[in-house]
Amino acid sequence: MQTYVVPYTHRMSIFTLLREIYENIDPTLAFRNQQCGRGICGTCRFQIGVIGKSVKSCTVPLEPGAHVIIMPFKKEKVIRDLVIEF
Repeated sequence: MQTYVVPYTHRMSIFTLLREIYENIDPTLAFRNQQCGRGICGTCRFQIGVIGKSVKSCTVPLEPGAHVIIMPFKKEKVIRDLVIEF
């Protein structure tokens, strides 16, 4: 598991957090860097937290100072990092 510290920006979602990590901290982070922004398409689906709650990352806002565990969606085969087969 990799740990990142990312400064909070206004209206940051889990998806924008991942994009911030990819663009400014770790360009090797693999995730589907596309989304509809409305939670319809499902390409941004991940498991969040220790209990593994399934969420669509474009619709989940973050709070300042939040600590988030992001894992690939468990029902699909993992290709790399957070990328799964459809």
